[in-house]
Amino acid sequence: AGRTVRYRIWAEDTSIYQNSGYSSEYVYIAGHHTLYDAGIVSYYTTTDPGDAKAVRISLPDGITETTIAYALIRTYQDTSNISGPIKFHLWSDNAGVPGTDLIDPIIIASESSEATPDPMTRVDLRDKAYNVPLTGDFWIGFEATTSIVYTTQEAPGEEGTTAYERSFDGSS
Repeated sequence: AGRTVRYRIWAEDTSIYQNSGYSSEYVYIAGHHTLYDAGIVSYYTTTDPGDAKAVRISLPDGITETTIAYALIRTYQDTSNISGPIKFHLWSDNAGVPGTDLIDPIIIASESSEATPDPMTRVDLRDKAYNVPLTGDFWIGFEATTSIVYTTQEAPGEEGTTAYERSFDGSS
């Protein structure tokens, strides 16, 4: 769980022309996923140094304990907005708000660039959090450390988005 797998398919027919070729590259992350992103980018938002954003994860009915191997944060960057480093957190739940750190925070660089302005920045947690049993509710999120971090949002009402706007700061 958590490993990124990239693959292509090569095919050749049996005609006298022996047509052959590779497919496009496919990518997936192994393991069970809980997604909080429809993959639609409506706009970007900022997180100032010292501020943090988080999303509460609630275990589905019937599951009493889990582990987390990987997290994805959709960051954003363009020529005018350069996203700074992220301090990733895995927090306990403290009466509906993020509580204490369950692992030592991890500082990572945004994977966004001018060529790919809104990718998922990958956070590999297999060495840090994979053996930390999680029960009930917990929080994943990040803190902006030394400069502004740009992340994306999806707006309600756009085709393919969720029925609500995801708000990291509780305003929606």
